[in-house]
Amino acid sequence: MDNIIPFSKESLRREMRQLRKLLHASISISASQNVLKNLLPLLTNVKKIGVYHAVGSELNLSPVIEYALKSEIEVFLPVAYKENRLMRFEKIIQQTESCPVFYPEDYQLASETKCYNLDLVLLPLVAVDVKGYRLGQGGGYYDTTFTSLAERPLLCGVGYADQLIDLVPHDDWDLQLDYFLSEQRLIKF
Repeated sequence: MDNIIPFSKESLRREMRQLRKLLHASISISASQNVLKNLLPLLTNVKKIGVYHAVGSELNLSPVIEYALKSEIEVFLPVAYKENRLMRFEKIIQQTESCPVFYPEDYQLASETKCYNLDLVLLPLVAVDVKGYRLGQGGGYYDTTFTSLAERPLLCGVGYADQLIDLVPHDDWDLQLDYFLSEQRLIKF
């Protein structure tokens, strides 16, 4: 955690994306299995979780999704529209290889739950700091969806252990996470 912090969010994103690519190439398969093992304490008390499908070098949640579906935990994927930053969550009943990140405006959800009805949401990240401030891809979809809620689900950022740094530059509207989950451990903020 003694990483030097670049001045801006964008320069930090560039640096951390490069680091994530290197980590992904060397430990991605074992990291996904370890993430499930480390997440099990949180999964014992949940009925509905929001997950993501990994894009590029994001940590893959396939083992978590498979476990949840077999354990009768309802699993929901985010549905995002480019024109509207509020995400919606659609139930899945089986593991899929991938899903689009953005959907057309006229996409009809088959089975939706409101984001505040989820018990736990696993969010991808580029970096997270020791206070739980998350640096995402920069679109603001998770921030817009969850920041203004009076009651929200537990928010758990998912990434490689080296993505935990001392300080992430943040604004008032940026999310502060409840947990950080990596291939090494689960941290509560």
